[in-house]
Amino acid sequence: MKHLILFVSLLLVGTSITSAAAQLPPGGTFIDDNGNVHEANIEAIAAAGITMGCNPPINDRFCPDESVTRGQMAAFLGRALELPSASTGYFSDTDGSVFESDINALAAAGITKGCNPPSNDRFCPDESVTRGQMAAFLVRALDLPQASSDYFTDDDGSVFEASINQLRQAGITHGCNPPADDMFCPGRDVRRDEMASFLARALGLDGETPPPVNAACVRPPGDSDPIREIVVTTGDNLAGTLAAAEPGDRLVLQAGTYVQTGNLVVDASGTPTDWIQIVAADGTTPVIDLNGAGEFRISGSYVSLDGVDIRNGGGNNLHIAPGTEDVHHVHVADTIIHDLAWGPGAAVKINRNNSESAAVGTICLENNDVTEAIDNAIIDGVGVDGAVVTGNDIHDNAAGSHGIFFKGGSADIVIEANVIRGISGNAALQLGGNTGASFWNPDYPGREGVNQIARNNLIADFDDSAVEIRGVDGAFVYNNTIVGQTSFAIFRLQTGNNASGGTSGNDDVHISSNLIIGTGGDPQYARNDAGAAAIAFGPQLWAGLFHNSGSPTPGIPVFPQAADVVATSGSGVVVNPTVTALSGLDDAAGRYGPTVASPALGAAETLADVVADFFGVARSATAPTMGAIESP
Repeated sequence: MKHLILFVSLLLVGTSITSAAAQLPPGGTFIDDNGNVHEANIEAIAAAGITMGCNPPINDRFCPDESVTRGQMAAFLGRALELPSASTGYFSDTDGSVFESDINALAAAGITKGCNPPSNDRFCPDESVTRGQMAAFLVRALDLPQASSDYFTDDDGSVFEASINQLRQAGITHGCNPPADDMFCPGRDVRRDEMASFLARALGLDGETPPPVNAACVRPPGDSDPIREIVVTTGDNLAGTLAAAEPGDRLVLQAGTYVQTGNLVVDASGTPTDWIQIVAADGTTPVIDLNGAGEFRISGSYVSLDGVDIRNGGGNNLHIAPGTEDVHHVHVADTIIHDLAWGPGAAVKINRNNSESAAVGTICLENNDVTEAIDNAIIDGVGVDGAVVTGNDIHDNAAGSHGIFFKGGSADIVIEANVIRGISGNAALQLGGNTGASFWNPDYPGREGVNQIARNNLIADFDDSAVEIRGVDGAFVYNNTIVGQTSFAIFRLQTGNNASGGTSGNDDVHISSNLIIGTGGDPQYARNDAGAAAIAFGPQLWAGLFHNSGSPTPGIPVFPQAADVVATSGSGVVVNPTVTALSGLDDAAGRYGPTVASPALGAAETLADVVADFFGVARSATAPTMGAIESP
């Protein structure tokens, strides 16, 4: 058993085996372990080939909270130790098990004896492994030396006590009750995430925590060819083609108008390597005219939509929502979405399906032109687990409706480098909101939003609040350039709802380094209508007329603060501080960049969450610029 000796030697001399993982994408290999304390070790054993996942053939899940079965344990150890195949069948209850060969290899190596002593002619492959049994498996596999100490208080008399102490002495386990760690919980089942850490420590694997899912837009692989490329023309049945899509399909829509008579639905899912891609033919912008009869719905995962024009939807124009299965990894780019025929509805709606307990998340909306909802936000997210909204022109909603919000327990949301313009009668950009109880993300029943950031946006031509925060725990409003004629307030905090039908306040709110130009209206700097909250205001630049609230509101300081920069108007602060006839991203970026002598230059706070600007240009590490654009 030279493979065992090799691993024991590595373990005892403290040598580390570095897993040969490539640069991990946001969220890493699996979609269901994000933020898990064991995530780095899960990535380590995945890179080493010890785990493939738990949902073949896609294998984009690890099932971290599920118990490890004895069959799975055999597979983990067999792969980790590269055990040779056995020529003998040792047990009577493993015939037909997917783990049969791993189980026999384990028995041949002397690592398992069976589950029914003294005869031990059965292995019980489907039974869960307890932490005590796991200790015995690993001690036999690694041939660990006897322990010289008794480490835990709850394993006295356990048949596995010696193995548990050997495992602790080798540094493979720390205990089950941090920080005291004086208990091992030998009778409790081992979870799959815990097993990943046990194996990574035992084998000296270095794990890497992947970037969070909200750190970057998740896109289809750029270096893989489609399995099938299907050319679609206006004479084809587009609804039937979408319904028949398979993993690896690239549907290329030719120029022209595709008039529909009902919903267009993508129900199938791609895979992490073979997305379903719906794209415009080069040099064209195909029009999908929903004709007031339905919506374009994406209900599959690993799906991308690129370069089309969607119009005249009924209810919503584009709807990203589950049917019976979770929806994740959806990328929508360079698409024009407009002229909703009837509503209420959004230009882009993203929501869970709680009737099927189906979640939605890891969504990216990138470089789209989106406008004209009806009695709703232009972009409306409800109960979303992770989304990036970047580079979009979000504009010209009906009076009384928002520009964009994510609410209903939406978590890990990034709204960055967008232009948000032409919003009247409600907030231009809102973190959180007010959601009905039946639509809630059950992971966050007490808040409308968790960990939501708005950064590097250009917000202009609005007459209500520029940024509103409703029921959010972890709201970050950084380096936005705000130019508007509102007479209400620039920043407003308000209560949201919760899943029980009550209300939720705000907490952990940070607002810093924004460049605000008032073009008329004399608005309030900020107001809090939601009650006590932990609110931190960093430096801002205020250009124009503003006033403090007439009555004190909790957590709102008197402006301007000592670190704030004040200018009498936007002239000399940005190139063109007007909102008249504002026409899109290029126009806004051209107007609202700092002048060469702008007081915004070098005046901002250095923020770990803002390393680049609206254009992706690196921020100064010591003296960044106020607002969305770093340099003249």
